[in-house]
Amino acid sequence: SPVPRSLKGHLRAAAARGLDRFRWRVLKDFRIDYDAWRVVTNTNKGDAAIREAITAQLGSLPFRPPAEIAEVGWGELTEQHVARLNETRGLFVIAGSGYFFFGPDNELPQRIERDIALIRRMTCGRIVYGPGVNQIRNDGSLRPLDPGTVAPRSLAMLRELSAQMDLVAVRDQSSRDLLAAVHRGPVRLIGDPAVLMTPTRRPAARAGRQPALVGINFALHGPNNAASLPERMRWIVPLLGRMREAWQCRFRYVMHSDVERVFPVLLRQHGIETE
Repeated sequence: SPVPRSLKGHLRAAAARGLDRFRWRVLKDFRIDYDAWRVVTNTNKGDAAIREAITAQLGSLPFRPPAEIAEVGWGELTEQHVARLNETRGLFVIAGSGYFFFGPDNELPQRIERDIALIRRMTCGRIVYGPGVNQIRNDGSLRPLDPGTVAPRSLAMLRELSAQMDLVAVRDQSSRDLLAAVHRGPVRLIGDPAVLMTPTRRPAARAGRQPALVGINFALHGPNNAASLPERMRWIVPLLGRMREAWQCRFRYVMHSDVERVFPVLLRQHGIETE
């Protein structure tokens, strides 16, 4: 849904975006007012792609009768869901994205503790399919989480949750390392399920020889992550310039969230055009 703003709020956001452009062009200052560039309250196209890919992959399995897939959001698992799964001998899937989302204090959210209590009562199949361990630090950086730094309570939650699963498969090596530190069985590395997504349509071919098209994305995950933008832009702009010169390529910006609409504007002001 759209970000709720009054008329004054819209004017204030427009003024903030104008100030950002001035800083970029004149002061060579890459900071942004994160809230001013927001359009909708919740958007993450990567998570949407993961959800669609997993739904399609599970739906393609040879279940008889065909699988009926019910999506349950984080923290929304209930007794009714457990009863239905047990009654139908279904399959419970913790699917994709950043289900294991750690706070800056290296703690997991309480929703996982509530999930564990319900999962214990399941008699159906239970799997972890393609999620990752996520943590966005206060400085906006994204770094692998060292098992030795995880809060003891959260480490116990990971151990208990993984013990309830018939299969544990994650999307990246750092997530595998963390879960392997607590899980007695194998932790499989399968990549992000969205990588296996089948496109519904393919782009039209261009006539004649064309420069290579390179997709780029520099994710912005909230205000903390946006705080690291000045540091990142110091290497992003020269990197893209060298790529364009060496490869004679063109760029297409692939949006991950709505705030990333700043990147084509910001890059254009530094001589990097995107499609």
